[in-house]
Amino acid sequence: MVNKVVPYENRQQHAFHIGVVFGQRNQLWWDLPPGDSFKLLAKIYKIPRQKYEHNLARFKKLLDLNAFMDTPVRKLSLGQKMRCELAAALLHDPDVLFLDEPTIGLDVFAKEAIRSFLKEMNASQQTTVLLTTHDLDDVENLCERVIIVDKGQIIEDGPLADLKASFGNEKVIAFELEPNEPPCLPAGCHKIKSEGNVHYISYTDMTTPELINEMLKRHRVHDISFVPLDINEVVKKAYQRGQTISK
Repeated sequence: MVNKVVPYENRQQHAFHIGVVFGQRNQLWWDLPPGDSFKLLAKIYKIPRQKYEHNLARFKKLLDLNAFMDTPVRKLSLGQKMRCELAAALLHDPDVLFLDEPTIGLDVFAKEAIRSFLKEMNASQQTTVLLTTHDLDDVENLCERVIIVDKGQIIEDGPLADLKASFGNEKVIAFELEPNEPPCLPAGCHKIKSEGNVHYISYTDMTTPELINEMLKRHRVHDISFVPLDINEVVKKAYQRGQTISK
């Protein structure tokens, strides 16, 4: 059930309470400007005029839509289209917003604008956002609860903070060494990755001062920096752990 409605039994009623945005599909009319599409959607969803004008004015400001409201959708950039798609999906104040890869192919500025908008809508309207994505920056920036699926089975389900904490005993330090010098690591440590002369070392069985002291004995260290456990590493370890959650 979604919002106490069984979707396949009450399709029309269900549609009035949800919004949907697909990263690879359009719900806006291709040859019409966004403004005309919004007017059509207002009729389809039977949005009261006052609510429609209020929501549209708000979305124009939050998503910076004014510059291309009269431009045909086919002439918009991908980032502009996605901003308009979000506005279209939320015009009727849905209780639940489904997003499928909403930031795919977008530049860093467009991604930030969309993430900021979604946070605002969740906070101010209490809109529930269900996001499916392979962009883990979206997860880190937007999600409180995370469900990880592997081969059709749920292997993790819970708050993002709890997922991170489950791997919290692992710490990472980046050491900058001499050029072309591979790190000689103490027992209980392993290299996550290297970027040029900087090597990211994960450790669990020793204290931070002990690791630093050992590395200083073995290498001429140019720089040291502490690194929070990356969300990509967290998800990778969740898949490696691979324990299916019982239903």
